[in-house]
Amino acid sequence: MAMMQKFSIYKSNKVEEFIRKCLAATFYSNFAQGCSWSGTRESLKISDKQIIQFIQYVTRKIYPTLTENECKQHASVWFRTATTRVKRVEAKLIPTEVAVNFED
Repeated sequence: MAMMQKFSIYKSNKVEEFIRKCLAATFYSNFAQGCSWSGTRESLKISDKQIIQFIQYVTRKIYPTLTENECKQHASVWFRTATTRVKRVEAKLIPTEVAVNFED
């Protein structure tokens, strides 16, 4: 019940935003890089995991018109874009050019 309350704080007008926030609160992007919905290309199959099924359950409670396929599509996109998120964060952490002046 506590997890359901935690996820319910992410309510949004857009279901894809709700799913994205739930997944981001549950998985690190570094972990998500090695996952996919169906487990293709030696990645971890995530669709049959209990936490994913729970997120789908909560999502359908809040958005009753959502189909299982739509939920799958939104979650798949989030896992598929994990590498992009990680690269974006790394680019912010590591400056491309560091100007150092040692002649003071």
